[in-house]
Amino acid sequence: MKEFRNAGLHPPFIPLLEKVEEKIAGFKEDSIANFIPAVEWCIKHKMPQQGFTLLQEGFQSLVMSHFQLNHEDRSLRQVFASRLAGAAMQAVGKGDMFKPHRDEHKFKAQVTLWMSSDFFLQAGVLYTQIGKFRNDVNHGGINGKKYKDVYKGLKKKLKEVKQLCQKHSVF
Repeated sequence: MKEFRNAGLHPPFIPLLEKVEEKIAGFKEDSIANFIPAVEWCIKHKMPQQGFTLLQEGFQSLVMSHFQLNHEDRSLRQVFASRLAGAAMQAVGKGDMFKPHRDEHKFKAQVTLWMSSDFFLQAGVLYTQIGKFRNDVNHGGINGKKYKDVYKGLKKKLKEVKQLCQKHSVF
């Protein structure tokens, strides 16, 4: 923003640019964790659907990054999401019901590493809980959730993501 001020910008635009600068202050250039201030923005502006989407997708990218995986690889991303859901099933004693993703064989060694990690197992439970909220929102409340419950859920899940990541030194 400073470049704009120094480039001879008309004075009436300066307060507008200062406001934009203030709004994006929490974002860091090229940070995988930028989903956190984005979700906070969604909370502030009462946009839970966008917040849950950013939270679930951003959290998955962050967890993948923690395991030094390319979070932009679509096939790997699908296998990883499937295994996160499988970790949640395992946590509630339903691991035998898990059906591996069709591309899982391509990543067999990596899957073994993920599944041996406490962080991955805890992330799987949280990822799945976020996904259930996201699904409720995307179905327009048909699943019985009230807006205020969904909104509180977004705040709670963001807090849990931050706590889990801090506990495991992810960021």
